[in-house]
Amino acid sequence: MDGGDDEPALFEDDFFHLGGDEVDTSCWGNDSEISAWLKDHNMSPDEGYAYFVKRVASIARKHGRRPVQWSEVFDHFKGQLHPSTVVHVWKQDTNVTEVVEFGFDALIN
Repeated sequence: MDGGDDEPALFEDDFFHLGGDEVDTSCWGNDSEISAWLKDHNMSPDEGYAYFVKRVASIARKHGRRPVQWSEVFDHFKGQLHPSTVVHVWKQDTNVTEVVEFGFDALIN
């Protein structure tokens, strides 16, 4: 989605689902390239995950799309997400009231 002007025409909807669930950063320390990148950016694996979440959401917004992310992303980062984020709630243990209190729109399965 960060390639060029032709890409937004492929996605006519205003929303772009970015996923973000099931991210296990524990293995990132075992990969030399990822470890080097995190070290060069003075980040922990969790901070690298936060960077990724924010970066892909920024790319979606740049192309006029609202980022949609799974409830695990909200559960992990809460109010650190951009206000335009739509939280796709599918787990019973994600508190929809809390999602809305943080000012996010919610998509409920």
